Amino acid sequence: MDTLLNRYDGELGHKTAAIILIDDSQLKFNERIGLVLSEPSENTPLGDLSNAEALIYDDDGGSRYMINISTRGYVGFRDDRMIFGFVITGNRAKQGA
Repeated sequence: MDTLLNRYDGELGHKTAAIILIDDSQLKFNERIGLVLSEPSENTPLGDLSNAEALIYDDDGGSRYMINISTRGYVGFRDDRMIFGFVITGNRAKQGA
């Protein structure tokens, strides 16, 4: 599944994309999804920081809860810029990589 978010000249604020996960009862290993920021403007040189990876833990025990993953913050330029960030909310325990 490809999801593309476009940002146009003068557009501010954050963008959100939905990623649909289909739950099943099959025992599997943890899975990964790739995130790519492409075609940055000349004021946001990213170098090798344009790719990210999100890990999806397979915890087939118990009930399922939806979590919110979204970016927040002002995207500046040069030394005053935010490259990427996550806010994860919910009252369940979080697992880090």
